[in-house]
Amino acid sequence: MITPISRAEIPPYRDEPRSPMRQFAFEAAMDFMSLAKNGDVCEVTGYPGEGSEGWLRAVQSLTAALNTELYHLGRRSDVRVFRRRGRVFMEMKEPLAAPARARNPWPGDLPKV
Repeated sequence: MITPISRAEIPPYRDEPRSPMRQFAFEAAMDFMSLAKNGDVCEVTGYPGEGSEGWLRAVQSLTAALNTELYHLGRRSDVRVFRRRGRVFMEMKEPLAAPARARNPWPGDLPKV
C-alpha cells in the first residue's frame, strides 16, 4: 500500500546530528524563507568561525552548507547564496516573467502546418 507523505517527514540519511555549521545553515535558511520577499537580500552573520583565524574556510563552509540546506528544502532555485569580501549573502530571486510574444506583422506570410 502507498501512503503519501510530505518531504519534511522523510527521515535523515544518517542518525548523526548535523554539524554546528549545517545546523546554523538550516536555521538561517528557515529564517530567510520566512522573512524574505522577492528581490530581498540579507547578510548572514553570527556563523560558527566568524572572525576567527580560519574565517575564509568558515565562509566557504557556510556557503556550501546553505546551498545544501536550500537544496533539501526544495528552494535551491529560488534563493541565491553568494559571498563578497568575506561576507555571505542570501538573495530571494525574482520570478522570471514569460517573454512577451510579438505579433506577426505579416500573418499571411507563412503557410499553416
